[in-house]
Amino acid sequence: MGIVSTERGSIVVRNGGDGAGRLRVATIVAVLTFISIWPITTPTAPVPPAASGFSVDRVLGHVAEIAQAPHPMGSEEIDRVRQYVVGELEDLGLEVQMQPIMAHDYFGVPGNTVEVVNVMAKVPGGNSSGALLLVAHYDSMTTTPGANDNAVGVGVLLETARVLMEHPPFVNDIIVLFTDGEEPAPRFGSRAFVADHPWANDVGFVVNLEAAGGSGPSTVAEVSGPGRWVIEGYAKSAANPAAYSFVTAIIGLIGDLGTDFDSFRDADLPGLHFAYVRNSPIYHTVSDSIDSVHIDSVGHHATNVLGTIEAFGDTDLSAPRGADAGVYFSVGRSGLIGYGTAWALPIAMMALVLFTVGLAFGVRRSGLRLRSVVTSALVTLAGLLGGVIAVSLVWWMVTSIRSKLGVVEGYVYLISLVLFIGVVWDRVAKRRRRNASYVELLAGVTLVWLVLAVVLSAWLPGASYAFVWPTIAASVLLLVLESGRAGGSWARALVPAVVAAPALVLLTPLVDIFFQTAMPRPGNPDSQIVYVIGGSAFLIFLGVALVASAFSASVGEGGNHVGVRGRID
Repeated sequence: MGIVSTERGSIVVRNGGDGAGRLRVATIVAVLTFISIWPITTPTAPVPPAASGFSVDRVLGHVAEIAQAPHPMGSEEIDRVRQYVVGELEDLGLEVQMQPIMAHDYFGVPGNTVEVVNVMAKVPGGNSSGALLLVAHYDSMTTTPGANDNAVGVGVLLETARVLMEHPPFVNDIIVLFTDGEEPAPRFGSRAFVADHPWANDVGFVVNLEAAGGSGPSTVAEVSGPGRWVIEGYAKSAANPAAYSFVTAIIGLIGDLGTDFDSFRDADLPGLHFAYVRNSPIYHTVSDSIDSVHIDSVGHHATNVLGTIEAFGDTDLSAPRGADAGVYFSVGRSGLIGYGTAWALPIAMMALVLFTVGLAFGVRRSGLRLRSVVTSALVTLAGLLGGVIAVSLVWWMVTSIRSKLGVVEGYVYLISLVLFIGVVWDRVAKRRRRNASYVELLAGVTLVWLVLAVVLSAWLPGASYAFVWPTIAASVLLLVLESGRAGGSWARALVPAVVAAPALVLLTPLVDIFFQTAMPRPGNPDSQIVYVIGGSAFLIFLGVALVASAFSASVGEGGNHVGVRGRID
């Protein structure tokens, strides 16, 4: 180790070996990237408990029967599908109820009316405190056979009903409801059930199944009621939980997603809305056929339904619950972490204290300059905003040309674009980097993260976790680096991995969800939100900035660790 004197101070250099240092960093980042991507892939179709005998193949058989042709409300084809659903329920020994209503002919002649019919059956419980309502709509748009949207949901509930009839009764009643007229905005069937059917008064919990694509994990899209209680119950029995309060909090800001779940949420009924959305360009098109159905997504839908029944089938649904929405996020394939919303701001304050202590320690020990830290933060923020604008504009042009964009192709475009913009920005900001130490750059990036963490903790607590935990890790790294106890060469590469791990693991699912939402949907342009690609770009740039600055501060460019006793000129 040596100290190089300059007019502006001194620079501590620890030689870590150029090639070896970069190889160690690359290895660690590659492992962490794999770990972060793994949870957003669709879980393999599970093998249900032997006692349940749930068959994904039987679900696919139902889908093949239902999705033979488009079957919108009021059509002859919807009559055929209805007869099939009723026949399957009756073959199970269930007493079927139908709720017909008259609705305006949404797809036909203006001023005309058509009959919309809800189909339902009840599996009685032993001593019900409220019914579990399992919902899937059986109509489709005029443009699609609707295999994923929503024949898969119907098939899963038909097979679930069969399993329930062979299972010892749960304490609570379980209602399977197949709604008609979901596709147009009024949600005729579900709103009629809530408003007029006597069974609606008994409902204590709702599970709604949907799809806006052909594959992907069955993810919690919305939560109604006391979110923390709902998610904790779901987590107890979910085989592969996929739930992110960041997503449900953002959707809560947007309002209606335009599904049957809106009707039940508006009626203040607690529940969960599950959906898978990957390969969304097939949504409401002829491509949404049986050939587009991904067996693993069907299996994940099924395990979510069965797990929720296990969690709430014997629960006292009439007991009062707190109103806490909760903060929660999935980690890996089998873990779900959660805590009360009230903890969001205190945790953010802890991040603020750690960051402040790290800055103070750096100023006293090695001459870290606050002005340089703030400038680094402003440069980082400018780069983020510029990158987001550039990605959004280019993505808009790409999706205008490629209306049917494959998932892999879309990610190739997105990653290539982000890399290109990142390289350009790196060159533009190179002069700024020369006038600041690596640790000052890390502190500046961390400051951006900290501001986001504090603001979201106060304004939108459910979204705060994605920023507060990486901020805490980065603040701890600042303290470690300033203490001079980073250790040997491998330790100096592993220590910043503590920052990279939460950043990659927490941001990757959110990047993917924004990306899926931004995919073009030629079958339903109204649901196409191309500009949210900016959310993916923002999170990618933000994550890369933190991870890169963490490793640079610890290892240094070319394998050298550079302390903060001066700046790099």
